[in-house]
Amino acid sequence: MSSWHLATRIVFCKDGEEVSVQTGSKEKATYDYEHVVSGGSSGNFSCGYEIKDSDNQVTRSQLSHTQHISVIEPPCASAELCQERVDSRVEEGAIYDIEEQLHTRDTSPAALQRFLLAIPLACLAALQRGEDTLAPRCCKDTMMARIVEVMEDSPPPLVLADCLNAACSLSTLQPPLRAQLLSPLLTAAVGQTVSGDWQQEPIHTQQFIRALPYDLQALLASLLAESPDTARLQLIMEHLSPWLESRLPQERARALGSTTALLGVATTLPGFDVKTIDKRS
Repeated sequence: MSSWHLATRIVFCKDGEEVSVQTGSKEKATYDYEHVVSGGSSGNFSCGYEIKDSDNQVTRSQLSHTQHISVIEPPCASAELCQERVDSRVEEGAIYDIEEQLHTRDTSPAALQRFLLAIPLACLAALQRGEDTLAPRCCKDTMMARIVEVMEDSPPPLVLADCLNAACSLSTLQPPLRAQLLSPLLTAAVGQTVSGDWQQEPIHTQQFIRALPYDLQALLASLLAESPDTARLQLIMEHLSPWLESRLPQERARALGSTTALLGVATTLPGFDVKTIDKRS
């Protein structure tokens, strides 16, 4: 004889992994999962439920048929240009937050967030005016150096995401990044993203964490576009290659994903200059 039991947990999954869990309720017949779409949103989504019988035995249903979602993330500059025009007062506020951080080097979470979120906003405002630089008010190298310092301190994943996005926005502007800054930037960005272990982070932040490899890929693509030649490609690859030999499967997978994406960009990048790569002993 079968009996009806209330679902105690409703589970939403992406690629077979839980991304949202909701408590069952007698007052609800349907359950929704609100998903913030980003470059890491592509995947197969499904749902299931758990029930508990009169003996407190938990039974889990099979997952539903999957629904595939495909998201194509535009490059940093193109994505920003699709947004609304930045008001001049908003831009001034962004410049103020940038200058304040560079002056005070305040490490409080609120101050860092203001700084990191202000950079893409200021870059967007400049591009909308037809300008390709934030000079003379803000120095690109100084801002990038500060971003590198934040990443080197092993920030939480949401701060790391803001760092990657800010660095990506800056890399679309002139002048080109100084060679002395490029290697520290790659070391910090690749190392923190590929090696990050965030399994203990709250489940509501997991969707942002899964987007981090795509944030890194966008940054690497933008850095290659800044100097589209094999010398720049080789330099970026030198920072990815060691992680391809990592003992940890997730690190190898992240490094391989970034390598594949970068090579794909190189084959389609307009103006890519195939130069002879200096052989190093």
